Amino acid sequence: MLANEGGFLALMDQLTFQLDKEAKEHIGAMQRLELVFLAVGLLVLAFEIFFVFRPSVSQLAALIDSLRTHSA
Repeated sequence: MLANEGGFLALMDQLTFQLDKEAKEHIGAMQRLELVFLAVGLLVLAFEIFFVFRPSVSQLAALIDSLRTHSA
């Protein structure tokens, strides 16, 4: 058993380093995917602000101005 210990430990080190490398690659891929989702979410939010909320605020401001001029 002791005669094979050196080869076994070297093989275990190789396996451990390979698994560590694969885990780091997987984490990197997940981080890139997270950034893509963040960018898409921010882009959708920007479109909502410019194409939904901004026109609604403009219409509301026009309505308030119209009510002020008619009530005065």
